[in-house]
Amino acid sequence: MRRLFLGGLVEITITAQRSTGSEFVALDPARQTAVLESVERSSPAFFTALVEHTYRGYYTLPLVQQ
Repeated sequence: MRRLFLGGLVEITITAQRSTGSEFVALDPARQTAVLESVERSSPAFFTALVEHTYRGYYTLPLVQQ
């Protein structure tokens, strides 16, 4: 899993830089979405794992469970 996540995060960084000339965190929401959609198409296994991991993290927060 670690390799999958690290590789996917690197892909997000590279895709943002190549397509916009900026870092992912500096992009507006629409451009961030476009980068993520591109990564989803090129690395579906990573993207699925990222979404599942994000959901698990979110729904284990005590405030969310209330």
